[in-house]
Amino acid sequence: MIYRVYHLPESLRAKMKIKRGTTATTSEIVHQAITESLPKVVDTFQQIGFRHNEKKRPARLPLQTADIEALKEASKKTSVPASRLLLASLSLTCDGEE
Repeated sequence: MIYRVYHLPESLRAKMKIKRGTTATTSEIVHQAITESLPKVVDTFQQIGFRHNEKKRPARLPLQTADIEALKEASKKTSVPASRLLLASLSLTCDGEE
């Protein structure tokens, strides 16, 4: 068993405590999350533009000040880097327009 430290929101800690108290150990909850939920998360991320297996090239994009602020705010809300949020947003916007 390997232990790693992660910063969990209090709401998630509370949900894990409830689940742990009724049906599972913390190790079982983490394993279930990795085996059942992680593949769904990866699929969803790939659908919205998080694809590391594709070749990437730098692109100089024009951004309005309001757009930069919106990306920063979204990044604060999600803990996802603004550059990744832009990539996902562009992918969703341009999906199917080949």
